[in-house]
Amino acid sequence: MEEEFRFYRPCGPLLPWVRFYWTFRSRRAACVRSFPMGCPMLLFHRGTPLRVPELERAQDRVTVSGQVDFPSHLLSDGSTELVAVVFRPWGLGRFVDAPLVSFFNREISGYDLEDRGLNALSERILTCDGPSEGVVAAERWLLARLTAEPRAAHRFDRVRGAVETLFAAPGTRVASLASRACLSPKQFERYFGAVVGMNPKAYARLVRFQLSLHAMECRGGAADWARIACDCGYADQSHFVREFRRLGGMTPAALARTGAVRSDLFADPF
Repeated sequence: MEEEFRFYRPCGPLLPWVRFYWTFRSRRAACVRSFPMGCPMLLFHRGTPLRVPELERAQDRVTVSGQVDFPSHLLSDGSTELVAVVFRPWGLGRFVDAPLVSFFNREISGYDLEDRGLNALSERILTCDGPSEGVVAAERWLLARLTAEPRAAHRFDRVRGAVETLFAAPGTRVASLASRACLSPKQFERYFGAVVGMNPKAYARLVRFQLSLHAMECRGGAADWARIACDCGYADQSHFVREFRRLGGMTPAALARTGAVRSDLFADPF
């Protein structure tokens, strides 16, 4: 088999923190366009790590992929095999003891975190018999850490509520989000950056972008741009096109012509 892509659901206790796992095997060289997703990931490369030309480097065997606000490409040399944990926007900080803002627009080697538990997990995933067994190992590690290391749940809950508000109403102002979280704007921005890994205004732009991708996907690519701009919280159509070009690297019409329109944040992989 030249290529195999599989998704796995997390167990019940992990659902508030983990969106899904995926595994990928490929024996074909490829260059894939990647858009800002809005969710951090842990990547375990059992084959040759992918290269990100925009960052002028390859990913490490174990990589923490943080929040980004720019489009990029992923290059494969044809010997790819990896296991990925895709967290909810607020989820990674529940399992990794590091300031998430330090991951912004970066891909960090997991070994640089000096986390013995993560290093041991990496060894299990990289040496197990197959990627599906790697998913099992990752889930066991996440469950153990969820139980053994309780952290400030109120901080995650406040930020989770703000993110879910943005999902439903992406035009919501940051001051309103802070008020709903019972925090001052400065406190809210600090909480949000610590949990999500980027400031709330920047994350709101990313949510609008991903929601517009979802709207285009549901309409089969071609769409009424003015209607999408209104539905996704943009001030007007020119605002929509300007922000879309910044985060997507092209206009919405140009992306629609490629036929590769998909929202990684709002689509259900199952």
